[in-house]
Amino acid sequence: FSRATRQITMSRSMKDGVYAGNVKIAGNNEDMILDLKWTEGGGIEGVNQLNGKNVLGQYSTKPPYNVKIHIGDVDCEGYIGQQSEIFGECSNNRAQKGSFHLTYDREKAEQLREQIQAKNIKKLCDLGFSAEDAGLALAATDGTVQAASTWLTTYRQQQEQAQNAMGGSGDAQTGTNPADVQQIVDICGCSKEEAEGALSACQNNLEMALNMLLS
Repeated sequence: FSRATRQITMSRSMKDGVYAGNVKIAGNNEDMILDLKWTEGGGIEGVNQLNGKNVLGQYSTKPPYNVKIHIGDVDCEGYIGQQSEIFGECSNNRAQKGSFHLTYDREKAEQLREQIQAKNIKKLCDLGFSAEDAGLALAATDGTVQAASTWLTTYRQQQEQAQNAMGGSGDAQTGTNPADVQQIVDICGCSKEEAEGALSACQNNLEMALNMLLS
């Protein structure tokens, strides 16, 4: 009886916070960093920190301590372990099956985040972007290579269009407002050149330029 009681106590003490681990499906090993909150009513709410998408689930505080969690297009079903961990089987919307394992571990999550960031910057550099631009784009988007690449490509196109529109007419008509440039630098923490580029791309519309850099 005492052993069963101890198990219940340990298994019920799921901590709110960052869980790091992975989901393995059909030969793919996808890293996961989830910020989870365990509600008293048996619900799980959270955010996938690698793409900003919501995570939802349910758990049971009674044996066998089941847990169900929905991460993007993956449904995970398994158990709560004794060391603030969840593990079990999963499947995606293409009916491919696999396994998952996540542990409450802020330090591991930070290491994993740095590794993923470095990998993503390298992938963007391979696509022809600079490391500095890659870092900015990853921060400005949901942190995935695809979103950052799209953002950078769009930004380049807008800059080229702005330069073409300026043509040989000089800065008189299309020059950026120094006050607007400074405001963007202060709000976004970007360089003066990036602020000017964003303003040019948005035809000197301050709000649009801010949205573009902060989106």
